[in-house]
Amino acid sequence: MCEAVDHLNDALNPAWNLLPTAAARSSPEQTCAADPACVPERVTTPDPVHASVAALSDLASRLQFTARPSDGLKQRGADASLDGVVVLIGDPDHDDTGIQQRIDEVVRFLYRRGDLHFIECPPDRLPRKRSMWRGIAPVETGRHGGTVGMDDAALSAAAIPSADAFTEAGRELLRYQLEFLGHDDMPGGRPLSAMNDRQLAAVAAAVDDEVEARGWLMKLAVDDEYQHLVRERHRLGQAHEALVRQLAGPRSVKMASTIASHVHTADGEHPSTCYIASAGAGHLDVMVAELTKQGITDYLVLCHALSRDHGHARVCR
Repeated sequence: MCEAVDHLNDALNPAWNLLPTAAARSSPEQTCAADPACVPERVTTPDPVHASVAALSDLASRLQFTARPSDGLKQRGADASLDGVVVLIGDPDHDDTGIQQRIDEVVRFLYRRGDLHFIECPPDRLPRKRSMWRGIAPVETGRHGGTVGMDDAALSAAAIPSADAFTEAGRELLRYQLEFLGHDDMPGGRPLSAMNDRQLAAVAAAVDDEVEARGWLMKLAVDDEYQHLVRERHRLGQAHEALVRQLAGPRSVKMASTIASHVHTADGEHPSTCYIASAGAGHLDVMVAELTKQGITDYLVLCHALSRDHGHARVCR
């Protein structure tokens, strides 16, 4: 969910548009806002206990997710609280606002003060990406609970150049098509250079429709310059996707390791913490394997219907 993660998780449409709608429970500061004598550090009234496995499963099914509890969690029973549990939410499409709204609803349902909310962003990029917090501020020194960036900075940045090259090749192709149709390169009064990937895709779809409506598909099929641009965009897209796949495994391990380290650190002092993480669905298998390797036995994976349909993860099948 930083620019780097945008490119890594959706090779052909990397823009990451999250909705900052999640509402965490009241912080001590909010609790004390109307009482000058109140000291936030002394606010100890606990939030309600976490929901049960069964309650989360019911909510998930209404939101087109399926809950896949670990064997260890199954032994605790469906009525057991999610205290101490890692909830891993598989995100099949970072750009689909409907899916992001559903993930927001899951996070709002789960989060209690003191929980940890992990997002697919390097820690050093976290302050600049408030939209990814889902309303939950980052962890502060000396306090437990909040949003944590779990991605690796170097790995998440490694594919930015190839993603940028692919996007620019798409712009060049669009410029040529617009010129071919007799239009300028500012559809809707906006230059292509100012458009994000979703906006470029919308323009490309409109251009394709116009080419087909004019019956000019064959003209472009024999246009050498156009075909060269098509091949170049395809080549750059394949190169970027290959790099994304190469980096995905190490990034998945890093993200799971970050979660595990927080679980082990908080296990004694904060045993009721729930660890809520959302990551691209393609990361789920490796993350689950790494969590298990690091001794995390109580976890639950939420698989969206798209992940099951498209085979994004074995754990979701």
